[in-house]
Amino acid sequence: MKFKDLLKLRGFGWSLSNVLWQLDWDKPSKTWLKDYLDKNVFLAHVFLNNNQVPKFIGHRDDIVKAIYSWILENIEYKTDLKRFGKKEMWEDIDEVLDSKAADCESMSTLLFALARAHNVSPLQIRLVAGKVGVGHCWIEYRTDKSQKWQVYDCAMRTRCSAYDTKYKNKWFKVTDYI
Repeated sequence: MKFKDLLKLRGFGWSLSNVLWQLDWDKPSKTWLKDYLDKNVFLAHVFLNNNQVPKFIGHRDDIVKAIYSWILENIEYKTDLKRFGKKEMWEDIDEVLDSKAADCESMSTLLFALARAHNVSPLQIRLVAGKVGVGHCWIEYRTDKSQKWQVYDCAMRTRCSAYDTKYKNKWFKVTDYI
C-alpha cells in the first residue's frame, strides 16, 4: 500500500509525491529531512505490523546488522538515472520495497526507518550525506557494545568505523531527529 493511500485511510485527505533533490543546486532542509524520515518510519511500522518486512529480534546491535544484511540480500543497487532518468530522487520505502531496487539514499532511508521501527534510539542512528568520491548517503549507528559510531553503507556494501577516512567528508547529519 502506498503512503498516499495510507494517509487517505487515516483521514489526512491529501497525497504526497516524491520530492526531487538535485545535489548540484541544493541540500534538503532539516525540516524536509525530518518530515521525510518521520513518514518513512511510520511506513516501516505499518509494514512490520502487516508482516510485509521481517521482524528481527535480539540485541539492538544484532538487529541493525540483520536489517543491513536483509537489505543487501533483497534490494538491488540501481542509480536514479538508470531507474527514472533523473539524477536524484529520494524515494519512500514503500516504493523501494515494491521495486526491490534503490540507490544510496533510498537504501539508507530503508535501513534507518526499519531500525527505528525496531526501537533503535534516534540518538544511536543517523542518516548522513557526504562525498565518497561522489555525492553519497549512508547510515551511522552507535553500537551499544563499543559506543562507537559505525558506517552501514548499503550501496557500497561496506561496514566500517565512522572515522574511516573514506567517510570523513560529510555534508550533513540528521542527528536531531526524534
